[in-house]
Amino acid sequence: MTQPENYPQTVEEVICDVTYRRSVLRAMRQFKNMKPWRGSGIERAAKLMWLNEQFCSIYGKDVTLSFEPRILMDMEAASGNGFCYLENGVIELVGKLSVITFLHEWGHMLKGRSEHEACKWSLNLFRQIFPVQYSRLNAEGHILRSAA
Repeated sequence: MTQPENYPQTVEEVICDVTYRRSVLRAMRQFKNMKPWRGSGIERAAKLMWLNEQFCSIYGKDVTLSFEPRILMDMEAASGNGFCYLENGVIELVGKLSVITFLHEWGHMLKGRSEHEACKWSLNLFRQIFPVQYSRLNAEGHILRSAA
């Protein structure tokens, strides 16, 4: 699998110790306690909206989070994807609702257009907060996918 130039070739390439603001780690732990994978699509989206608001407050950014309608209607999708529109501060999640994709798009909001830096920021944060879930994922290039 060949990746575009600024994507890491593997997940291992970006796994390292990253220092995060204490307020980010606190928000992430609260988010974890909300059990982000439980509930309807609308309930899970509301949990991500809460985390988005926390990140906006922590980083002093105005970021709008939007969802493809099928996410909210619990329609099945093979995988999750997202888009970050830096120019107007919008993150859009499509397909399967994914915490890692949300974090990755926030990585773009903080690190700009660098796929490498967005992967590094998001994957290490997910690994730190959700170590059990992280250990259950399979790497395909720079992407982590659930084994199921």
